[in-house]
Amino acid sequence: MKGAIQIVVGLLVTVFTLNRALPQVPTYTLCVRNITHISINYPNDAIVFDVYLLNTNPSTEFKLAGGQFYHSFNRNIFNPPPPYPPVGNDSTYISYKILDSELPTIWQLRNHSFLIATNPSADVLAIGKTFPNVIIDTVYPGTLIAKMRIWNKLGSMNNVPLNLQWRNPPIVSFATKIFAVVNNFLRDITTPTTHCIESITNIRTENDIPAKFILYQNYPNPFNPVTIIAFTIPRVAQTNSLCYVRLSVYDVTGKEVTRLVDEYRNVGYYKVEWDGSEFGSGIYLYKLENENGGNKFSDTKRMMMLK
Repeated sequence: MKGAIQIVVGLLVTVFTLNRALPQVPTYTLCVRNITHISINYPNDAIVFDVYLLNTNPSTEFKLAGGQFYHSFNRNIFNPPPPYPPVGNDSTYISYKILDSELPTIWQLRNHSFLIATNPSADVLAIGKTFPNVIIDTVYPGTLIAKMRIWNKLGSMNNVPLNLQWRNPPIVSFATKIFAVVNNFLRDITTPTTHCIESITNIRTENDIPAKFILYQNYPNPFNPVTIIAFTIPRVAQTNSLCYVRLSVYDVTGKEVTRLVDEYRNVGYYKVEWDGSEFGSGIYLYKLENENGGNKFSDTKRMMMLK
């Protein structure tokens, strides 16, 4: 009898140990949200949407180890529709660009492109691949993987459904995949049933274009060590030229410590992340300078980093 008790106890201990050793696989939702048709003729129509990844089990840490994101879509949204001559050079006429992301800059998505096929049903939007090894947010809507813009360089967008759909396994080519670190190993946790696309498509008109240049207060503030700086670029004097934008960060002595933006950009709302991990605590200044059609704008604000 004593031997039997020892065996039972031994089995219980073994089962308990195995349960503790079982890997906790993260669960998630991968959703396209905020699909917006921007009809502003500046310079042409565009469609913008967000790709969010949400950890749906707060008790389990979701460390994203990699991802590739693919959609099929309705090419007839473009006027005229592709393919365009010469064949294989569609990127000359269509722009597919990342506008924003909450991933660290070094790990943001690459190789986003159009893949226009002979068969319209096989057209693909490729948002590229990422291997960030970052923690995915448990608070709705999740971590912004990418804000994407489809821009028709030739003209307007037709008033037809976008028909944006995730390309999921068992599709072999150009299939969406999500990988996580589980017990220090890379694991494919792709769950197509949790991939969704918001059904509502919003229409934004010229009335929604920013009316003036605005440099917003950074948030959070104080911060440690990452903060977000937002600003707007309006259309000025009805010009279609791009606006030159420079956003710089300075220390209290007036020395420029980093330049976050130094390029031409279209009208719109922008958010830029600054990671101050290489700098010490203290007060910093950030300055926005814009120039468009002879019109100039400049504004400076203060922020505090506390480590």
